[in-house]
Formats: sequence, C-alpha cells, structure tokens
Amino acid sequence: MRRVLCGGALALSGLALLAAVVPARALVIAPPPGPMRAAKAEVIVVGRIIALEEKDVSAPQFPKATQNVNYRIAVVTVSEVIKGVKETKTIRLGFIPPPQPVKGKPPFIRPGRFNVNFTVGQDGMFFLTKHHQEKFYIAPMYFDFVNGDNPNFKNEVRQAKLAVKIGNNPQAALKSKDNEERFFAAAMLIDKYRPFVGPQAKTEAIPAEESKLILTALVDADWKQGPGFGQFHPYNLFNRLGPKEGWTPPQGGNIDGIYTAAKEWLRKNAGTYRIQRIIGGGTTGPNTGPRPIRPLPLPAPKVEPIN
Repeated sequence: MRRVLCGGALALSGLALLAAVVPARALVIAPPPGPMRAAKAEVIVVGRIIALEEKDVSAPQFPKATQNVNYRIAVVTVSEVIKGVKETKTIRLGFIPPPQPVKGKPPFIRPGRFNVNFTVGQDGMFFLTKHHQEKFYIAPMYFDFVNGDNPNFKNEVRQAKLAVKIGNNPQAALKSKDNEERFFAAAMLIDKYRPFVGPQAKTEAIPAEESKLILTALVDADWKQGPGFGQFHPYNLFNRLGPKEGWTPPQGGNIDGIYTAAKEWLRKNAGTYRIQRIIGGGTTGPNTGPRPIRPLPLPAPKVEPIN
C-alpha cells in the first residue's frame, strides 16, 4: 500500500511541475486563454501609467455590494487601441491597492482576487472592463495586465489583435489559408459550443461543414508546443469535444503517441463526426470566465507487489 501511495504522490508532483512555469498565485485561478480574455474584455489597449490621482474613489466592487471599497485611480496614456475605444489618449484605471503591511504580521492576500498593484511607469497591455457604476475601467485579475517587460509581450499583443479580428466572424476564419487563424477560430468556437457543464446538459449538432472545418483546424494546428498556462492546446480542445466513438487513448503515458493517435482520429472522423453544441442544462459558468487548464495526461504510477 505504501508503494502505491508513493506512486500517486509522484503523479501529483508531476502536476505541480506542469504548473511551475507560472507564478504561485496563478495556481488558484488559471488565466483564460488569450482569445477568451480578448472576447471578455470591453477595451484592450497598450499604454503606460503616467500618474496616480491624488484622491481614491469609494465605490462598490460589484453590483448590489453592501460595502464600498477604495479604488486608486491610475492614469494610462494610450499608445495603441486594440479593442473598444477610439481616439482615446488616456484612460482612468481603477484598482484596489493592497493593504499596507503590518510589522510582525504576514501579508494579507485577498482571496479569489489577485489584483495588480499598478505603479507609475508600468507599461504593457491592459484588458479592461468598465466599472458598473463609476467612470473608470478595471482590470480585476492578475492576468488582465500583460507587462511590457514580458519577453513574450509582442506575441501576446499580436495574439490579442488576432483574437479580436477573428472574434468578429470565427466561422469565416475557419476558411482562412493561415493555420494559426483557423486554430484560433476553432478554439473560440469550441469554447463557445462546449462550456464546462453538468451531467444533464442538452445538446444539438452544429452544421456538418462547420464541424468538419473545426476538426480539420485542430489537425493542422501546432501540437508540438506545450499546453501552457493560459493557452489553448489542440489536445485540450480535442478533449472538450465530448464522447467520441472509436477513441481510446493509447496506454503507457507516451505523450507523443497520444497526440499522434488523437490527430489520426480527427483525420478519419472529420467528415462524419458532428460537434454537439451545449444548448442548456447544467452549465457551471460563463464561457469566457477563468477556468483551470487541463494538464497533460500523466503515466499511471507503477504498483509493485509487496513480498
């Protein structure tokens, strides 16, 4: 029994290693993939914080909140608009500053919210939503801001632009000559059609041609890069399709073998398999909300007989 438990512990440590590439706080709530962040945000801009207003704004954090919180207001000078506003030179960004540390006590962490403590001089890309009552925008989660110092920043901006472009008409993007555009479109549609739901969900088949284009886009996508935190991966999306007749993952835990088998299943069944769209019953949350990214399958722990 002890050896079985050890094997299970090793499997769990493998999960921890998969998550080790992100800050520890992200282990609580995984960032939505870039296309979903772009779809959810009302405004996306690239800019720099040039000032903090002297006076905080007291306002409810959400509709019908019984108490107000103090928002500090950062003034963002906009260098590029990606979504939502036109001819805007500055934007007021409200954020809840962390409480001042008390000597001898551990720092306070606000559960479920990992706000960025914005400071003058910070630049990057902001995924913003207008405050429901006051005249400022908010970026309430840590992944709603991409720091300009991020080595992947230019690619993040490029993907945000692509997501906004494709989000206007993902069905049309499925016919693009560019593999990445087709994959983005397929990812956005699968996330829309196949939200995480309860066992009693009702479904209906999407049009056959659209279903085939989505499956073909998954085949043509890049399966070599890791799933990544906050990124779509073709295998994650493959698993989101639901029950698939004739699909049995290869045994042994070889990731490349699993990917190859999944791609082969998609090739063989693209013309006959119909993606089932969730139409109601048991939905656990909005399609664009944050959700955990499913890790890659891990090899089953080896169980040795006890002599």
